[in-house]
Amino acid sequence: MTTIARVVSDGHIEDQQDGDPRTIIQMFWKVDIKGLRDRFDAERLRGNLGPVSNKEITKATGIPESTLSELMTSKRDVVPDWERVSLIVDYLGGGSREWVEKWRKARAAYDSLGKNAEPPPLPPVEPHQPRKTKRNHVLIALGAAILVAGILVVVIATRFDGTPGYDSGAQPANNVGAECIRVRDETETVSVFKDPKTYDKWTEWPSRTRFRADVDASNPHRYRVLLKNGQYGYVNTDKRYVITAKDCS
Repeated sequence: MTTIARVVSDGHIEDQQDGDPRTIIQMFWKVDIKGLRDRFDAERLRGNLGPVSNKEITKATGIPESTLSELMTSKRDVVPDWERVSLIVDYLGGGSREWVEKWRKARAAYDSLGKNAEPPPLPPVEPHQPRKTKRNHVLIALGAAILVAGILVVVIATRFDGTPGYDSGAQPANNVGAECIRVRDETETVSVFKDPKTYDKWTEWPSRTRFRADVDASNPHRYRVLLKNGQYGYVNTDKRYVITAKDCS
């Protein structure tokens, strides 16, 4: 097993196994992002400016300063979605093509942390439950296989026709008169936030999703979308992720 260097709280470097998810996350923030920030500071220094502060980054990205500080120091081993991380990378002068791969590796490590938890205990057997015969087991397995196949067909179909394959309540409603918008083909997902400013999400919509929206007056950086649950969702207006369209139903 190869090892990589890890930055610990006292500033020293410590060898860690490269398969450890937390090490990968910490390397992303404390080595990769910090290195990008150091290069940005070096450019500022050549222009007789001091190092960039978290307050400046917060003002430019809209990410709360306390949240930014926790991310930069990898305090809680968190890797947010690319939509948020790209704001930091772009401000510090990084390119999306180079950084999206680094983010994907760190994000995969972050996602794997939730899969290491102990599975919940099985429910107790109900009293007087009839004993399952071998034939019952075969029928149950066959039924489960058919159910899984049906779910896969639905997911694949919704993935390619531009309709969200998530909770129907958080799908876009037909808000007649609003501008028609589409998630770009190359965008994996976009977040649908619950209000114009925070990062609390209803859901995420996949590429090619179409929706009608208008720009929220309180935050011109997010579209306002009427959802089928009667609430509003808010989607980033960044043209790197969404574009105008003409084929909303």
